[in-house]
Amino acid sequence: MIGDIIYVERKPLLWRSVEKRANPNSKRIDYIIFRTAKYRHYGIDIGHGRVIHFQGDSFWSRHECRVIESSMEAFLKDGTLGFIHNVEYAFSRNEVVLRAMDAIGTDFGGYSIKGNNCEHFARWCVTGVRSAQQSVFYNYFPFSQTLLLRTVAAGSYMGRILMKSFFDE
Repeated sequence: MIGDIIYVERKPLLWRSVEKRANPNSKRIDYIIFRTAKYRHYGIDIGHGRVIHFQGDSFWSRHECRVIESSMEAFLKDGTLGFIHNVEYAFSRNEVVLRAMDAIGTDFGGYSIKGNNCEHFARWCVTGVRSAQQSVFYNYFPFSQTLLLRTVAAGSYMGRILMKSFFDE
């Protein structure tokens, strides 16, 4: 429905092809994430098979993340579509869409996995408040940080350096 918060759930690819998720700017760390991490990517359904969402081409270049409009097909790639229903709307559905459209092309304050990600953007469009359930879990359960670190770093020295800069945002 127009103005809904939607998400795509992406499961680890393991040894399957990463072709649908990768792009020309994907780096080695992106392939590790594609293969090992389960995650959700959020956006706003604006109707006519279109979605507005906050994303970047690569984890490595998250400072270049922007709010973009894309087709539902491009948004989903190889994931499963879901809807967030347990949110109280502070705006009409049309206002939600207008808020999302007004943000297109912006960096939405800069990407941060803990404090300003795609879920923060989608919830802000609907409620006026930047919040994320994924971040609540991440911030209150430090074990999840350790698990993410071990999963993404995959034991490599370069991975540890990348993750150190990631946590020092």
